[in-house]
Amino acid sequence: MVEKKTISRSLFEFKRVPLYGVEDDRRWKMMSPRYPSLLFHHELKSKRIKKIKSKTYHRLKNKDLKNSSLGALIDPEMAKEEAMRQEAKRVEERVTLKHKNTGKWAKRMLSRGLNVKYDGTKAAIAKQLQRNANLSRKMNSMRDGSSSDVRDDEEELRDSSDEDTPSRLIAKAKEKTLKALEDDELPNVVLMSLPFMARAIKKEKRGS
Repeated sequence: MVEKKTISRSLFEFKRVPLYGVEDDRRWKMMSPRYPSLLFHHELKSKRIKKIKSKTYHRLKNKDLKNSSLGALIDPEMAKEEAMRQEAKRVEERVTLKHKNTGKWAKRMLSRGLNVKYDGTKAAIAKQLQRNANLSRKMNSMRDGSSSDVRDDEEELRDSSDEDTPSRLIAKAKEKTLKALEDDELPNVVLMSLPFMARAIKKEKRGS
């Protein structure tokens, strides 16, 4: 009888204890209250890691910055146009992604009628729409300005092609370059590296 009770008790303990061992079970019981907290901290850490850009990203970004600064030295007008294009692109992204009533918050407020019930919500939605209108106006003005610049350049080229000879065009280019130098629009290093300036310097040295 005693032997039968001992066997039944040992079977009961065997069913209660998991297969991976008593020590592991004790460790799991100690860890289980902390498990949600550890999981939460792990998720936060993974989000922080996702926000950190890779070395390749920073290398490419630095390369683009270097190229843009070099382009600004060589051709300021082209660099200015590129900056305007980038700004227009950013504005377009902001207009299409934000500041509309298509977000979750705005949809929820409108569906529940909270924009009518609460003055604060109504003012927030109105402000959002006003910001969208301002950004759209800014984007359209940028497009109009860039297209008018292109038209002016085309007209200038058309007018000059009718009456200007190659020698006159070269003289005009020299005039513009010298004027840009007087206005400090072009750095001296870039100007002196131009072929006609190098030839002029050589002629001056020979004459002296």
